Amino acid sequence: MGHVFHAMVGSRESVKELSNRWVLAYPISLPQNFAMIPFTAALFDDIAELMNISDPDPFAEFERLSASAEIVIRDASQFGVLSYIETGYFGGCGTQSAIAWSRGKILLGALKSETTWNGESYEETPIGKSAINKILSVLGVWTDRKKDEFDMLGLGNFRDTESAVSSAS
Repeated sequence: MGHVFHAMVGSRESVKELSNRWVLAYPISLPQNFAMIPFTAALFDDIAELMNISDPDPFAEFERLSASAEIVIRDASQFGVLSYIETGYFGGCGTQSAIAWSRGKILLGALKSETTWNGESYEETPIGKSAINKILSVLGVWTDRKKDEFDMLGLGNFRDTESAVSSAS
């Protein structure tokens, strides 16, 4: 089963600010006073068209984090911590990338993790906490012994970006 997801995740205040600025930004409440906006293809196109910035993409680790989107997210981080996350997994193998801002400045990132199959077991690089969990931890997501940061927010319930929007409606 695949997991391909693009989203902005942050404090409810920063997500609310971002969603108030963009018609196609549909906020979804998450536990621990967090929220997210699925970064759909339509929202990506809307931001690119209306911002009209032709600068190159600032981070090679990401598929959809354009210069325009980075400015929008960075500006909304004035109201609270805000991150951008991406996943691309199929059959347990894939990548994830994440970055976080606070008060208009990069808090941590850009980070990238990869999971591969070596023929006997899955290998994660770099070893340790994944890119998204590192970012969520810095944002203040707390965990228990049974779940990591990603699972504590219920992000595993969202398998792909486009269908996540139906949860917000």
